[in-house]
Amino acid sequence: MIFKWLKHYMPRSLYGRAALILMLPVVVLQLVVTIVFMQRHFEGVTMQMSTTVAREVELVLSGVPETTLDVLDIKLSNVSRDTLAEPNTRLWYDFSGVIITRNLTKILPQIKVIDLFKDDFVRLVADVDGQAKEIVFDRGRISAAKPHQLFVNMMFYGFLFTLIALIYYVTNCARLSAWQRQPRPLDEGATCRFHQLVQQRCVPRVLHLWICATELNAKLKPGH
Repeated sequence: MIFKWLKHYMPRSLYGRAALILMLPVVVLQLVVTIVFMQRHFEGVTMQMSTTVAREVELVLSGVPETTLDVLDIKLSNVSRDTLAEPNTRLWYDFSGVIITRNLTKILPQIKVIDLFKDDFVRLVADVDGQAKEIVFDRGRISAAKPHQLFVNMMFYGFLFTLIALIYYVTNCARLSAWQRQPRPLDEGATCRFHQLVQQRCVPRVLHLWICATELNAKLKPGH
């Protein structure tokens, strides 16, 4: 078989396989949602918003009256040239900051400093004809507010519901293991006892159907 080599890396115990069956779909789903969301939201939407803000900043740096600055809600001031040597800053979880920094420096090469350390505003320092100018505007104009909350909520609720499912599955497996350890002859009495456990909901009905199908298949084989 194609996946025969994979059996060596799979868990052997019943509990290990149960954990794999429950956790693998959740992990794969979270990875797919994360990748799709990163491409569609962080890259697509942030690129569009940062491009729009870059055009407004370019207009401001070209020289506009104070009334235009008030309309654009952008603060412009002259600062010391020492600020041009400051590094770009952002929070470690600010993934959209990477897109913003790359796009702004590409569109406006005169921007030397991009400060994204604060969540509520963006601070830029540009070199315009030998003069350092500081531009400050609201962070909500260039990226979505707190986009990391989606990943936090997705991971939390994914872990919570997986844990609940594992507890339920382990409880039922423990009851089945306890029943299997009981000494019993392979006669109709044991079969009746198993059906009684099924009726008492000590054994899942899906597992009951699987065991019945296995026994029927064994009886239909040649030589039985």
